[in-house]
Amino acid sequence: MPAVLWGRQCDGYGDVVVTEPAPGVALALTRGLHPKPYRWVDPNEDVVAAVVGPRATLLVVADAHNGALASEVAVQTVLDHVGDDPPEDLDDKELVALFAHAGGTILAETSARADHQRRESRTTLSLALIADHRLRWAALGDSPVLVVQAGRGQELTSDSSHFVGWPMASFQVDRVLQRGRLALADDAWVVVASDGFSNFTVAATAALGAEAVLSQARYAADGARGLIEHAFAGGAGDNVATAVLAPPLRGSCPAGRTTRIVLEECSPAESRYACGKGRRAYWSRASGLARASRLPTSSPIIIDRTAFSTFLPLIV
Repeated sequence: MPAVLWGRQCDGYGDVVVTEPAPGVALALTRGLHPKPYRWVDPNEDVVAAVVGPRATLLVVADAHNGALASEVAVQTVLDHVGDDPPEDLDDKELVALFAHAGGTILAETSARADHQRRESRTTLSLALIADHRLRWAALGDSPVLVVQAGRGQELTSDSSHFVGWPMASFQVDRVLQRGRLALADDAWVVVASDGFSNFTVAATAALGAEAVLSQARYAADGARGLIEHAFAGGAGDNVATAVLAPPLRGSCPAGRTTRIVLEECSPAESRYACGKGRRAYWSRASGLARASRLPTSSPIIIDRTAFSTFLPLIV
């Protein structure tokens, strides 16, 4: 089942939405800490998604300009293509066809709009497909794909001024589409982010920024949120989206532990989550309130505006 955070659902400065659709996989999204220094159409034009299937996990980020329409269409096109069961691999022909199809769909959608600015909506599109210690990645635009393993960060993509939604035939997409494969170590973190992270990292490079954040992260949600907090430290005058896959041994709570979930009465913008006694507390948006419960589980649970209704039946 795809998990998606749409920019239109997170449009307050400083707000961060975090969701963990499966153990070891997390998404985070924010409008940013400060206003963008340029003219924009929609408050938050980023979209981030993940699909965790029986064979593989897919992470996707799109960062639009001139309105969020292009990023929403691009991500939905990818999700429609893979369904609930992403394949273990996508060959070059399939990737080129997918990105070309996304571009054509964006052109069809935007050309039908009366609003001139939204008619010009275009987007980055980056994806990472992970299966059995193998990474397949592809990108158009400047949304980075990063890997941190053996304590070292690496950015697999390079900035590009080509965007999805420009009129391009398949052979033109083939020329400009960045893609590759990488073997992953047991301790590998995989990150797909928007340039709100790479442009506002306080480190010398996005790879070093990811390395610094993920070396301190315990769970996927730590990493996804930590990357945004890192961009906040750098000023974050842009939308920031992060999708994170954690190493298998660090992606979930120790088996057999009892997870305590506490939702206390609070403002609409805050709720508290704690995973086990003495563990780090997470803060995120929530739509309701409840009192403590104990649940035997092997995975951390993030309570936020997106996931609250899913976990509410478990609270007794």
